[in-house]
Amino acid sequence: MKIYSNIKFYRKKNRLTQAGLAAKLKTSRDNVASWENRVYPPIPKALKLAKALKVTLNDLFYSRP
Repeated sequence: MKIYSNIKFYRKKNRLTQAGLAAKLKTSRDNVASWENRVYPPIPKALKLAKALKVTLNDLFYSRP
């Protein structure tokens, strides 16, 4: 799986909406939506994203949930 589907999978697993995840990351819901639709997040945001979703960067980029 790609990071796009992993972000969505782990977001839902953590019972977060796009707006809820955006609030944790101090970004917009539109950014979260774009990351779930084939736009890679910047590396600093990817680190925060992994932490907010309670996974490693490796899980986020490479795992197959």
